[in-house]
Amino acid sequence: MLHSASLCVKPKENIMKSALSLSLLLLVVLIVYIFYSLRFPYLNGLIYQKIGWDHDAFTMFNDACESNNTLGCMQLGIMYNSGNYVHKDSIKAKALFERSCRLGAGTAFTYFKNADEQPQDFKKAFELYKEVCDKQD
Repeated sequence: MLHSASLCVKPKENIMKSALSLSLLLLVVLIVYIFYSLRFPYLNGLIYQKIGWDHDAFTMFNDACESNNTLGCMQLGIMYNSGNYVHKDSIKAKALFERSCRLGAGTAFTYFKNADEQPQDFKKAFELYKEVCDKQD
């Protein structure tokens, strides 16, 4: 009889151990996610943008651009150029596209030369295009 009572206690202990192990595993996964998500603000910005959290997307793209992430600067420029979440500012957008180009994102050149409300500066556009091409060689 004593033996059967001890069998009933062991499953409860195993359940508690399993729950504790699962909780610790989830905590470790959460810590790792937070650590890595802070290292990839551009990717987080894209996720936030897809789900409609424009404020968070703007913050992530801004953080990425401040860390010299070429695509972060380009996405921030797109937000300023389109007026998505922020007040439309073509001058700021063009500066961000130029920064993205100088950091090596050739696709930002297309946005740079097509930025709204700015007179075409073909000499500057050509110099920027040449600089980007030289970096890719």
